[in-house]
This record gives sequence, C-alpha cells and structure tokens, in this order.
Amino acid sequence: MIRNILLFSFLIMFWVQPLSACRLWAVCTKTDVTLNTVSAQELAILNSELYTLYIQSQYNPNGWALLRYDHEQTYPLEPLMRSEQAAYEDSAIYWQTVNILLQEGAGKIGIGHVRAATSGASNIPNPHPWLFHDDRTYSFAHNGNVSKDLLYDLITNQGMDQSWLDEHPPQTFGGGNWQSDGWSSVVDSELIMLLIMQQVSAYGNILAGLQSAFSMIVGQGVSPIMINSIFSDGESLYVYGGANGLSIAESECCWSILSGPPSDGASANLMWEPLSDGELIVIHETGVEYYPSFATIITTDSVLPETVNLFPAYPNPFNGQATIDFKVSENSPASVAIYTLMGHEVFRQQLSPADKVRGSLVWAPFDNHGKLLPSNTYFIQLESGSKHLNQKILFIK
Repeated sequence: MIRNILLFSFLIMFWVQPLSACRLWAVCTKTDVTLNTVSAQELAILNSELYTLYIQSQYNPNGWALLRYDHEQTYPLEPLMRSEQAAYEDSAIYWQTVNILLQEGAGKIGIGHVRAATSGASNIPNPHPWLFHDDRTYSFAHNGNVSKDLLYDLITNQGMDQSWLDEHPPQTFGGGNWQSDGWSSVVDSELIMLLIMQQVSAYGNILAGLQSAFSMIVGQGVSPIMINSIFSDGESLYVYGGANGLSIAESECCWSILSGPPSDGASANLMWEPLSDGELIVIHETGVEYYPSFATIITTDSVLPETVNLFPAYPNPFNGQATIDFKVSENSPASVAIYTLMGHEVFRQQLSPADKVRGSLVWAPFDNHGKLLPSNTYFIQLESGSKHLNQKILFIK
C-alpha cells in the first residue's frame, strides 16, 4: 500500500519533469560511520532513497547498477550488480543488492544509477557507473547527452593526438571497432569519463582535472544540465550539474545525492537542496565543500595543462582565511588580485619566486590597507603575462 502511494506521488512529481532521463543516487557516510553500522532510523532513510531510485526506474528502462566503496577498499573494484532490466522488473534482485549494499560490508560510499539510454548501446547491463582502474578504481555516473564527436575532438585535440583513446579505447559492447562500425555503440558518458581521467592524469589533481574537463565541455556551448554527474575516487564524492539536476541532503550519518528529491517516505523529511547551475560540491566524510560556477572559473585553450593555472580556492565559502593554489612559470612576473563584484580591486600581491615554487597563497579577507572586508562574493584573479584567470569566492563573517 505504501509503495503504491509513493508511486502515485512520483507520477505527480514527474508531470513537470522529463520522463526519459537517467537518475542518480549516492551516499557518503560521516567520520567513523559505515553503512552497516547506521541506526534503524538512518537505515530507513537510506532504503527510502533507494526506493525513490527504484520508482524512477519506471521511466528509465535500460538497466540499473549499484556500487559500493568500503572503508578499507581493495582494488580493482567492481559494481555489486549491473542489470539490463529496469529495476522495477528486476525487483527481487534489486532489493537483494540493496540489502548487500547497506548491510554487508563496511561501506563508506554508495552510488546507484537507473538508465534511459540516449547514446550508444542500449540492450546491455547498465554500464554506469563507468570505471577507470589505475592506482584505485575511479567511478563516474552521468545523466545528460553530449555529442560524441565533440568529446572525441576534445580528447584528441581535434584529432591531432589519439594516444589517450588508443591506450583507453571506449567500449562498443560487441558492436565492432570503436573507430569504425562500433562508434554508434560507444556511449557519450564513457567519453566524458575518459576526458576527465585524461585531465586528472595531466594535472595530477582531481579538482583541477574535473574543472578542466567540465570547462572544456561547457566552453563548447554544452549546458551543465547535460553533465549531471557523480564522480568518486573512493574517498570523496564529486557532484556536478545544472540547476536542479541533482540535490543534496544531510542526515545524522550521511550526506546523500538524488536526481529527484523524494516526495514521501523517511527520506522526504530531510532538507534537500538542489545544486545551482554549474556548481560542484565535494563530499568527504568530514564535510562538504561548495564550488559555484565551477566550470566557468578557469580559462583553457587546449586539452593539456598550460603554464598558468588557477585551481579552486578552499574552503569556499570561508570565514577565516582561504588558500589559493596556482601554477605559474618561475620566470614570468605574476600576481594575485582580489576584486569586488563591481570590479574594484581591493587586494593585490605580487608573487615572489618562493610563492611560485610553493604554488600557493593564503589570503585573509583584508584589503591593501589592512581593513577587514565585508561579507560578500569576490573575484580572485591570477595574472601572468597575457593570462588572466578568474574564479569566485564567498566570504562570510
């Protein structure tokens, strides 16, 4: 009876939403908590969230998958289950897998996905979350639609360097060679994952790699709503998307992510906050970091990192001091400046040789005259030669 009521509620909720769109779920437990140690009340909340995903599968018939990272994870990692059936048609196996996810093993991070295939092969076990095995297993779940030809051009620098794809060929699921007849079976989401990992590898930093990859895609006119995604390295969740594409909620034990907040059940009592357009949030066991306008705060002219880079400042928002990380040539004059939203410069520091080697500057919210600045949003600008890289940061007293 309760499930029928929930189903009716979701039918109403989806009246104003696209019915055919992949749906995502994720959870990250807090410090000293694992999924199999949460209270009965918290377990009911997590089951309610996964029931939300289950209901959403009625409009996402191309399979489901669940993945778990444990507290002391060994690698390589594989999903608990991938199915080519809709979860609601695969009910017994779905709920058995949910039970394993939540109650067997010391889980720290969980990721779920129900698929509505809009790109590539469809009659296959759900390939989300996509996996990239390196020193650990990285995972990526996505909702959206991005041109595969565009992604190929970004990864290969307009076809000039195909080495990354030669080393990490996209899957065709038996459809043939990806460079010929198998291209139609390649899924855009895997190409996004490969672009991300190319950039993470090039920068040696997950945040910088994600920022570069998303900026490259958005810079080609793709809306962030087409890149709703959850990325994980097993330690943290990196959640990105368009306005209202994904929402976050906090409970006593965890932080959770859902494509569509539940309208009923135990999880509906949580305070679900939607991501703003182009925002990235990073969820650790110790807290959440917010990076508004994440994909628009770095300027990049090529696939590979250049001499001048400005990485996301942290924490953001901040109320004490913020750390600004960057990369500049030791031989070029460079400075970091802070501007108000109206473009008034309030702070500037020329970078010394030691600053450049360190690649980091700590800024307390004082202007050039030592006066404490008011709570507000400010622009950080890294200037070196002809390069001017900008990002926003929020100061709250």
